Amino acid sequence: NQSLKYLNNSIGNVYMRSDSLQEAIYYFNKEIDNRGNLKGAYSNLIYLYYNKENIDQLELLLDDEEAKTFFPPGIERVLHFNAGRPYKYFVTLLSNITSRFNTWGILAAFLIMVCWVIYLRKLDIFEVEKWIHIIITVMMGAAFSLLVYPISDFNNIVLGFDLNGRIINDFLYCVIGIGAVEEIVKIIPLLIMLRFSNVINEPFDYIKYASLSALGFAFFENLIYFEENSLHIIHGRALTAVVAHMFDSSVFAYGLMLNKYKRRKNPTLNFMSYFMLAALAHGFYDFWLISPSVSDYSYITFIFLLVSLLIWNSLKNNALNQSGFFDINKKIDHGRIEDWLLYSLAGVLLFEFVALAYKYGPDTATDGLLNSLYSGTFLIVFISSSLGRIDLHKGEWISYKEWIWKKRKIG
Repeated sequence: NQSLKYLNNSIGNVYMRSDSLQEAIYYFNKEIDNRGNLKGAYSNLIYLYYNKENIDQLELLLDDEEAKTFFPPGIERVLHFNAGRPYKYFVTLLSNITSRFNTWGILAAFLIMVCWVIYLRKLDIFEVEKWIHIIITVMMGAAFSLLVYPISDFNNIVLGFDLNGRIINDFLYCVIGIGAVEEIVKIIPLLIMLRFSNVINEPFDYIKYASLSALGFAFFENLIYFEENSLHIIHGRALTAVVAHMFDSSVFAYGLMLNKYKRRKNPTLNFMSYFMLAALAHGFYDFWLISPSVSDYSYITFIFLLVSLLIWNSLKNNALNQSGFFDINKKIDHGRIEDWLLYSLAGVLLFEFVALAYKYGPDTATDGLLNSLYSGTFLIVFISSSLGRIDLHKGEWISYKEWIWKKRKIG
């Protein structure tokens, strides 16, 4: 019975796996004619044509109202990109992104962002920024994050530059294809605030506004990552990826700050050097996590994160030391900052527990909490104790090694 529904799609699958593509196409179309497994048949046809780079047939399917409903957003986006249809490209992109949003993910992303925004504001003791400027910068960071997609698609589709499992290629892709792309996008809000406002008027503002932009970027990124089946990664993102985003952007911003307040010679070289450092730091962090060739060494990223936290604090310390509004009577309340980080980040971990308990039950939530308790607790304590310690000395430039030594001595 050749009219039996689901039969022809299964036969087509057999032919597709044996690389008999014409026969596979015939049976997939026969399944569609029988009005059987439409989702399976259309999806198989689309992936078959996509893997064989048959753009003409893909365009015909995209023009078919019924077939279009089964198009994977990623493939549809590629077609619009290749055909030079920017409006449809971004509509498809936004539709794909927003389809992943859920209430728990939105709340988690917002909670993480608030934790770190308030932390940065607590450090800014000499000339506190207005909330309106903070909100605008965060919103720009989130909005400009969309630029990553067309740039990455250009790398992947036009240049053929992507991960392929080879160590050198994957490392270069992480540094250039991910690190450089994301860092240039994240720094745009800082450059806009520098060009069109006068709110960045002390050294720490460079790091603060770069970090705020990074928080906006990370907020939008978290909305995508925190799908309903990925709520168990909430605390991990809050303690690792979000902090790494702020650190990387701060490296670039620190170079801009040095151009203005210390190294006035050859600012272009200084600008490019610190941009490359930021991209390298970003790529190095990602490489050990996403390249299959070094998956056994992912712990290197964790070690690098801990070192990054200490370096980030030294950058902030130097920036605050150079403030034109420096007032020896104003002190950073280390205890309050440490308490804020400790309780707010622990609150994120608790929120994850509640979200998992609500969605999947208390047993799943408890298992997730126990699995993350060791690493999560260690990072919360390390972050709150290290990022809360800033030692202010007017006009002093402290090297990274000196800062570590002083902190140990103070501790």
